[in-house]
Amino acid sequence: NDIAREIMKATESKDVAVYIQATHGCVEHRGVLAHSSLTQTTVLEGAFSECEHTKKEFFDNIKLQQQFACDK
Repeated sequence: NDIAREIMKATESKDVAVYIQATHGCVEHRGVLAHSSLTQTTVLEGAFSECEHTKKEFFDNIKLQQQFACDK
């Protein structure tokens, strides 16, 4: 939410989407020691939350990027 809010302020736009995917260090290095643990966070504002077509296009692009990264 903080990142989305700052992007909205910097761009003066209400239409912002943020997707973050990261490994969860605490889970990997302490606790259960799960080495494939991922944390995903998504914030959708404006058209990204209100317009189904825009939301779908955003998530489709994320899927394409993930497939491309796996192919390398």
